[in-house]
Amino acid sequence: MSKSYAGVMRKARRLLNDVHNTEWDKITDALDSLDMDTPVDLAIRGRCRLAARRYERAIADLEAAVSGGVDEPNAHFALGGALATMAKIEKLAAAGHTYHVHAAKGNPLHTIEKALESLRRTVHLFPDSATATYALCKELEELGRYDEALSVLRAHKKFDRTRNRCLYMHMGRVYGRQGKWRRSYANYVRSVWLFPPESGAAALMKQRYKQITSMRKRFVDLDHGSYESFLQMGLELLKVDWQDVAINAIGTAALIKPSLQLYMIIDDIYKPRLRLNEAIDNYKEGIRRLSGRCPPADLAPLYEALVETLVKCSRFSEVKEYGLEAISLGADTGKLRMQWGVVSNWQRASNPLKNGWISPSYVRSTLRR
Repeated sequence: MSKSYAGVMRKARRLLNDVHNTEWDKITDALDSLDMDTPVDLAIRGRCRLAARRYERAIADLEAAVSGGVDEPNAHFALGGALATMAKIEKLAAAGHTYHVHAAKGNPLHTIEKALESLRRTVHLFPDSATATYALCKELEELGRYDEALSVLRAHKKFDRTRNRCLYMHMGRVYGRQGKWRRSYANYVRSVWLFPPESGAAALMKQRYKQITSMRKRFVDLDHGSYESFLQMGLELLKVDWQDVAINAIGTAALIKPSLQLYMIIDDIYKPRLRLNEAIDNYKEGIRRLSGRCPPADLAPLYEALVETLVKCSRFSEVKEYGLEAISLGADTGKLRMQWGVVSNWQRASNPLKNGWISPSYVRSTLRR
């Protein structure tokens, strides 16, 4: 093994453990220039390619690593994640999104089943992996296969000793999707009881513990499974900064009684913390559930926030889709049209329907300049 080969592999391993790394393109280009044959090295290159959003090559590397017998849970999990992302891209391509036209040859249904198979294999080989279990649960939930998702979570119970609070939070969300409000609420309450108190000075700890204990008792006394119980739980959890359970509780309240206010509360949690892809999913669900329940013009804040966030994530083809949808419904605003200007150009922003669209590659080169 040459020194340059060993140096690149060492750097790749280090970057894979750095959650703040932004050098994926650079390290992936260096890895692409190397000839690899061992499953472990292929797994590392596949994970770097996945982080650099080079999905097709990442899948090829990870499949070769897994078939070669690599026993690293991260490789199996990364393959499932890459396939799930590729299925979403293929679905967009099938719907006519030009940005993803290179993926039009794929079958999203076939790809998502491969992703589920890979994640199931990961959970089977590494049953104590909470990350793989929750990823499999999320994909099943998105497909509407709630009973399967619950069976996966129940099977994980005996292996999950330290993160049970997350387990019950996920179970509460799935029960909420099924419309089983009382069971959903009961699992959220159990999740809250399992959250440990934070560390700190003794006096602050004592005061904090009293506040949290009082809050937990109030949750038990509320009308389990009602709209008000989910909403009050979510708002009180936000005060103590328990964001994930708060988001899920408010999201379940929105399933019972959708309102623009609830989706914008969730937005206020996601955006400052740069959880942009989750914020996009929140906007889309809000638009889907509120359409037909309120005048189109009332949806303008959701469309505006959605388009702005899509631009930040460079998801330009979706900007076109939802921008046109907002304009056709009369839900567009000046800020939304300004975002159109960022993606196309400032002159065309005033009348995007008439002037058409330009390629994402031009947008990226313009923004770089």
